[in-house]
Amino acid sequence: MRGGQLTQIVEQTILDEGQMAAVTKECLEALQFLHSKNIIHRDVKSDNVLVGLDGSVKLTDFGFCAQLANTESLRTTMVGTPYWMSPEVIKKLKYDKKVDIWSLGILVIEMIDGSPPYINEQPFRAMCKIAMQEEPPSISPESQARISNDAQNFLKRCLTIDPRQRADTTELLAHPFIKHAKPLESLVPNIKAVCNNEPDEVRKKGPRGVIELTDCWILPSNEDDVTFTVQTAGSGEAFKLRAIDAKERQRWIDKLRTCSGSNAANIVRIINRI
Repeated sequence: MRGGQLTQIVEQTILDEGQMAAVTKECLEALQFLHSKNIIHRDVKSDNVLVGLDGSVKLTDFGFCAQLANTESLRTTMVGTPYWMSPEVIKKLKYDKKVDIWSLGILVIEMIDGSPPYINEQPFRAMCKIAMQEEPPSISPESQARISNDAQNFLKRCLTIDPRQRADTTELLAHPFIKHAKPLESLVPNIKAVCNNEPDEVRKKGPRGVIELTDCWILPSNEDDVTFTVQTAGSGEAFKLRAIDAKERQRWIDKLRTCSGSNAANIVRIINRI
């Protein structure tokens, strides 16, 4: 779509609550359709939301979609983009369509703050924080004053740690926050500002979907053949990587080994799709 990704809009302009509700409503309706077919999107984020010059909004990129065999079935594959992943996905627990609701909540935080929580952390650190947190992520203190109680409650219903208590699309579409939705045409000034390179505010951005490791070694793993471990020389921290499949695992290992020397890398940049 000619308006581009929602990412540029949330990074370069400020959306008001009615505009955020309008985008959220469109994403919810798309997710409701997918979920009614027992399909999980598994990668809801601003990069995968496209906008038209007329303000239209489309949820896209179904490369990580998964089909549930029935309404009771669960998945365990660890896929998605770290900052938007739900705790149960990172912990490799069984999960269902509620993972999309969590990611939608993170998308709303993106629209409020300009970036998801922990964006200035390296992806593995962010994943550890998400997995270990007792309280869900929240909007920045600077944003608290301009966000209504309805919006904050909407986030609470999306970002409930226990997926069994997390809201579904039907509940969220009826939520008071969604009632604040403006017409999609209200997005046009923001879209034009981005297209004309006239941002309201350029927000600080961190790494998106990229892993950087300095002076690292591959360690042997006795687990299944899609898991391996990397240890950094400087801090001694070890990070376990889980690839989508054995082929992806080998691609990562080959890239690590060929960056610098046989087992070490000075700077390693890996496209993060785990």
